[in-house]
Order: sequence, then structure tokens, then C-alpha cells
Amino acid sequence: AASCGSGGPPPPACRHRCTEAAAAMLALRSCLRPRARQSLTLTSASRGAHPPRRNFLALPSHLPPDAQAVGLALVAANTAVFFAWNSARTRPSQGFMQNNFTVSVRNLMQGRAWTLLSHSISHQDLMHILSNAFVGISFGSAILARFGARSVLELYLGGALASGAAHLAVNLVTRRDTPMLGASGSVNALLVTYALLYPSSSVLIY
Repeated sequence: AASCGSGGPPPPACRHRCTEAAAAMLALRSCLRPRARQSLTLTSASRGAHPPRRNFLALPSHLPPDAQAVGLALVAANTAVFFAWNSARTRPSQGFMQNNFTVSVRNLMQGRAWTLLSHSISHQDLMHILSNAFVGISFGSAILARFGARSVLELYLGGALASGAAHLAVNLVTRRDTPMLGASGSVNALLVTYALLYPSSSVLIY
């Protein structure tokens, strides 16, 4: 009997196996093509999830005037209170800063509810304000560009309220009254929002 590898015409069994192989190849190609198109679509969509490339520590030039004003106002407020802390040399001036720019159970019990917000623009240490400024400007400017000034203000103040309330709760549970200051709660609200908006983005720190 002639074999499939002989030079003569292939027997019917060989022709049947060849037909089955060709049909299997066509079926495989038809299965792979939709997946390839879907992969291409997902890749294109994921590229759109990245914010535009820009320099960190700089407000984007295309921001509307109100968004730029809010960003600069937050930077100016934090800077002004930082210099006020470091200029407070006397006991009365230090007491004024602690009474109005730190959050504590004592301040709240004495009616200074604004400290739940004012502590978020208050820094004493240089590295504290620089690190918060770096993170806040880097990630907050992208949120400013996408949602505008009102959303950033809501996130900043909401983060301040949440962190202040959490600190007061811890003080009440531990029966201590340690004053807290700093924009870390507000900055973390901006950072988490950025991470949720752009989960696939790459952040370079050099």
C-alpha cells in the first residue's frame, strides 16, 4: 500500500487527515483573531488612562485661571503658616499658633472647630512641608487639570476633616491629647484619588 510520504498520489486516508489538519488550522485562526482585536482594543484603551506627560512640581500651563489660583493659594497658605510658626519666638505667639493651627481635643472643646481645617496648612518642620508640597503639587495638579478647582478643594478639605476626626478619635480612645498639624491627610486624599484615576500610570521620582 502507498504511504503518506511516498512520491505517488496520497491514499484516501492521508487526504482525510490533511483535510482535518487544514480545518483545525482555520478554526484556530478564527479563534485567535477576535482575541487579537480585543487585546489591541484594551491596549489602546489603557493608553488613554494615563495622564499627559509633564514636569512635576509645576502647575500645568493649560489650567484655567480659577484652578491655577486655587493651587497657588494652597501653596501660599502653607508657606505663610510655616513662616509664622518659625517666627513665633515668644510664649504668647507660640500659644496662638498652637491654639489656631493644630487639631486637639482641647482646641475642639474650647470652641476652635476651625482647627479641623486649619491644621492642614500648618507645618513647623522644613522637610515636612517640602515632602507634602512635592506630593501635593505632583498629583494634585493632574486632578486640577481634569476636574477643576472645586474638586481639588473638596478633596483637600475632606482629607483634612477625615484625618483630624481620626486623630481626635485616637486621642479620646487612648485618653491622650497630642496636638496634630500638617497637610498629610489632605495630600493623601489627592494621592489616593490620583491612584484610582490612573492605576496604570508610572511615577518617576528622579
